[in-house]
Amino acid sequence: MEFLEDFTEEADELLQSVNQHLLALSEAATSSACQPIFQELLRAYHTLKGLAGMMALEQAVEISHGSETLLNQARKGQLEVAPALVDLLLEGSRILGRLVHN
Repeated sequence: MEFLEDFTEEADELLQSVNQHLLALSEAATSSACQPIFQELLRAYHTLKGLAGMMALEQAVEISHGSETLLNQARKGQLEVAPALVDLLLEGSRILGRLVHN
């Protein structure tokens, strides 16, 4: 039971970081300003994916992986950092939060 509590606590902290960084990403004015934000987001999603995998939360693994893919495309300039992208990632974060607490 303690492991489950640790997982939930760490996942909540990562999701809080994701949400803060997604908002910062939406406000970043230049591509170079986005790069450190991308790094933090990618790190958080990668960690979430690993934690979800250890807990056998396959949907959470898939959402985390998909979010990583979108962020990597945006980081490489293959995808525009537009409000629709940030909204999609925020919705994914909300779903991850629900999955973590079920």
